[in-house]
Amino acid sequence: MSRATPVRNLIFAFILLSSFETESVTSTAQAGVRHDAKPNQIKSYLPPPDFSSLQVKTISNPRVPPGDVQLNISWDGLDQNLNPYPFQASAEIYIDSIPSGYRVSARSSTNIYVPSVVHAVTLLITNGNQSSPPSRTVHSAFTVPRIMKTHLPPPIAPELFPTITDPHLDCSGSGEVSGDHPGWSSATASQLTVVTVDPQNYGIYWCPASAPFGDGFISYTVTATPDAITCETTNTYCLMPNTIDGKYFTIMATDRTGSYDSNVSIVPNSGLIQSCTNAMNACNIDAVFENYPTFGNLAPELLGDCTFAAVADWEEAYLGLTQSPAQIEAEFSDALGKTEKELSNEELFAYWKRSGTGDTFLQQATSLSLDPFTVESALDTPITRDLIAQLQLTAGDNFAGYQIAQSGYHWVVVDGYTPKGPIIITWGQILQMTWQQWNYDAQNLWSITTK
Repeated sequence: MSRATPVRNLIFAFILLSSFETESVTSTAQAGVRHDAKPNQIKSYLPPPDFSSLQVKTISNPRVPPGDVQLNISWDGLDQNLNPYPFQASAEIYIDSIPSGYRVSARSSTNIYVPSVVHAVTLLITNGNQSSPPSRTVHSAFTVPRIMKTHLPPPIAPELFPTITDPHLDCSGSGEVSGDHPGWSSATASQLTVVTVDPQNYGIYWCPASAPFGDGFISYTVTATPDAITCETTNTYCLMPNTIDGKYFTIMATDRTGSYDSNVSIVPNSGLIQSCTNAMNACNIDAVFENYPTFGNLAPELLGDCTFAAVADWEEAYLGLTQSPAQIEAEFSDALGKTEKELSNEELFAYWKRSGTGDTFLQQATSLSLDPFTVESALDTPITRDLIAQLQLTAGDNFAGYQIAQSGYHWVVVDGYTPKGPIIITWGQILQMTWQQWNYDAQNLWSITTK
């Protein structure tokens, strides 16, 4: 016993010492890990990106695999404070918190196929060793397969023609059997037919177009040459007033995907507002036309500050705010800076959000389809009654009474419509376009909300 006790005491002391050393080493090691890791951590020097559900669009594409949907995800290259990221920065896309393998660069977009249910979409910005916190999560508004999509019914126009004028066309096989836009199976398949209704009016009949890969209602634009009298309708007939023998008629079919290009030239148009007396079509014309400043943008100039002039025109037409030309021109110079280039659409919208234009700050510019049915519907809706459009005009064309000398882009406000076409505000004037010209030249259309 006397010899065993010291051994036990020695063993016990060894265990205590070992335990103390182990805890000390572990504590010291843990402290060392915490201390040494700080310099190696990747700090998030970049703010979160400017990203919302409006930048996640569902694309109507019949070629998407069954059960999937195509999402178009765009990024404006700005952070949440609407400042631009470094040029090399790009955004990694997460779907439902899982890396998708896709990235999107500034002022561009990418398409992703995903199952057709609601998804959470997140952006994470990286630039070298820098990264941002994830953007706020947004969701696609699309929740059902494409075949379940519905549209508002088209307007029902009254039947004005006597039954005796109906030519009873045989339209079997008239529609286009392939392609992305609505059309006819041959150059003559529309069977465009002109009948006399009375001494002052012609009735125009045609066979329906089809759009195997189209989207939305098909609307038809019939134009008379040389006086650019135009009819726009979702029916397969319309009334053309004040026409006489010897006119040449052309027809276009359009839906949300657009129109097929045609070899027919744009018919010159005077720009005078059409008197809306045709009971066959509805009109949307302001009761009183106002005078608008030119804001330094004179007809028929296409570039320059037409973007800022259009914004100021929209603010007067929609909000009733009369802007100072000097202020608008100064803001344009500020946005343009020392560069000699023109502002892109994204740059203008970013400036409008960040710095304001005139007396307003942009909240959102929502892209709309360009087909006449959508345009008229948006103009008839009080909350979107004035729109901003970007046109691509071609040198040599007659645009609303002006001869275009140089091809280029031009911004206008779309303020209403007649059967002939959209009513626009530009160059300090209110002018009439034709639907034929709109279908050719319209590139972008936005409804605007401000803060």
